[in-house]
Amino acid sequence: MKRTLIPVLTIVGLLLGLFTAVMLRLSSWRINQDINGWKDRAEVSSEPHDMLLYMTNTRDGMVKWGMTEGNAALFFPTPETDMSLIYRNVNQYVDQSKVLLEMDRTSPQYAMNLEQLSWSINRLDLHAFQYWANHDGLDTAILCWVGWLAFVVFGIWWMFLDL
Repeated sequence: MKRTLIPVLTIVGLLLGLFTAVMLRLSSWRINQDINGWKDRAEVSSEPHDMLLYMTNTRDGMVKWGMTEGNAALFFPTPETDMSLIYRNVNQYVDQSKVLLEMDRTSPQYAMNLEQLSWSINRLDLHAFQYWANHDGLDTAILCWVGWLAFVVFGIWWMFLDL
């Protein structure tokens, strides 16, 4: 009985660890698709209409994932990881894109503002996955990793109990 329980516990622990890794990766992909991917498109866009669309999608993704307030850092919050400030910056970039739509495309001011907005978007770090991992995903990750660790420790303990 004891000899058959050890492999079962080991397999269950490994499957739980694998499940956690897959779920975290899928969540990372979905967040990247909903938020960071749109920001990256806006950054390289040379059309203000596209930039407005992409930054609006970024903002909508932040709202969808609940990233409009709070802090992305778990232990050492800073203004850089304050999601309300990041969300405000995204809203400012949406407004700047709207201003670019109204400007004369042949003016030097238009080119300078477009370049400045693109540079500002490039410098913006959204901390999207970090926020999710420290808030919504933290309980899932802790539950799965603690469960995996419990299965491994229990399996080792059971193995030594047999000796």
